[in-house]
Amino acid sequence: MHKFMNSASPYLCEITLDVERVFGSEDVEKFESSVERGVAVFGHTPNLLVLADGIYKEWESICNLLSVLHTGKVAVCGGSLTNNQIEMMKESNVNILLKNFEKPQEVEARNWLIT
Repeated sequence: MHKFMNSASPYLCEITLDVERVFGSEDVEKFESSVERGVAVFGHTPNLLVLADGIYKEWESICNLLSVLHTGKVAVCGGSLTNNQIEMMKESNVNILLKNFEKPQEVEARNWLIT
């Protein structure tokens, strides 16, 4: 099961992917309901940190999540992304800035999201 953690300061949602599962429509709904209060307060979806502990093969399914974001930054950390997958995810929502980090760069990814 994918794990969600939200914070208001900094305004951030962290998703740890279950590398054995697709990110389906029920996961998108769970994300939307978990950030509903923040959207009401801030007027937009939070910056997003997506963590993968291992090789994640379902990156295309993340595009469903990215398409519902209003604006902001998305840091993808780990998961062995190819350049084609990164470009596909960027194209799924032109209103966001997406940056790929390797798993050991998790601190840098967080810092990028909050600056």
